[in-house]
Amino acid sequence: MVSSEKNLALKKSDIKSFINYFENDKDKKNIFFESLNEQLTDSNESYQNDSFFKIVSKKRQFLIFPKYQVEVQPRYITISTDADKIILRDAEKKLINYDTRSKKYGPIFPGKHVFKMELVSDIPMIEITKKDVIVWDKDKNLDAYLTKELPKEKSFTEDVAKTLDLFSTDYASFIGGGFVDADSPVLKEMASELIGVRSIFKTIDYQYNGIKVNNDSIKLFTKGSKWHMAVELFLDTETSFESVALEGFKMEIEKSSVYKYELIYDKKINKWEVVNRNEGFGKSDEWKNVTDIHHKQPKIYNWNSDETIDKTNLL
Repeated sequence: MVSSEKNLALKKSDIKSFINYFENDKDKKNIFFESLNEQLTDSNESYQNDSFFKIVSKKRQFLIFPKYQVEVQPRYITISTDADKIILRDAEKKLINYDTRSKKYGPIFPGKHVFKMELVSDIPMIEITKKDVIVWDKDKNLDAYLTKELPKEKSFTEDVAKTLDLFSTDYASFIGGGFVDADSPVLKEMASELIGVRSIFKTIDYQYNGIKVNNDSIKLFTKGSKWHMAVELFLDTETSFESVALEGFKMEIEKSSVYKYELIYDKKINKWEVVNRNEGFGKSDEWKNVTDIHHKQPKIYNWNSDETIDKTNLL
């Protein structure tokens, strides 16, 4: 068996992929060999030219017996993606050539393949695997969208949860500290708006216990040149405040509830930043795919007049 293109030298893995195509499907195998047999008995050249594999006569063996080879026309891969660049490799992680003019990868020997893809963009690169890809009688197009693949990646969803946990800790410190000492840009902006009303508060207590992120809610999209992400989480808190007017009477600041966050990827610092938060919907106990971060030692912040006390390390 040989390739019709001289620049494609067949490897053992190519033959294996070719054989795997017929695995557990006798009909495909029978049709293939019937076609080869018809080519041997049919002298019509147009018939052979229409097929992507054909019988090629070679020199006679021992000058008597006719010798034939199966010549196979290779195929090419195109990829639909929202990434800036795709690096495509075979099952053995060998790089597959990319032609910038045709925007195709290949040549690829027909068969059932495993491809590994590296999706390169402004956000951290990820690698995905496409299994049981059938490349047979025509070129193959594959989808590799960051918006679809990233939410499936455990390493990505864990990083998202860590980012949201850090923000939630910063938020707890900000609210429980009397609207000061915020690291997040969005909280610094809020501080300028809230510091003016701090005089109506006598005390503020904020305990942050953890979050549960709904990984199935993660949505990635672009606005202009920036990557955005929307995600829902359950925020577990215990909060209260006293007003100057009603000293001794404590009221809840916010409830443990589902919230929807929006983040933007900052290319300068290579990380996601929370830019907005709104009330969410649904019940977190019905979520099936979650990342749960629970703090055995809750983050506790108390503000009284103009003094902030972090009791986290006192438990």
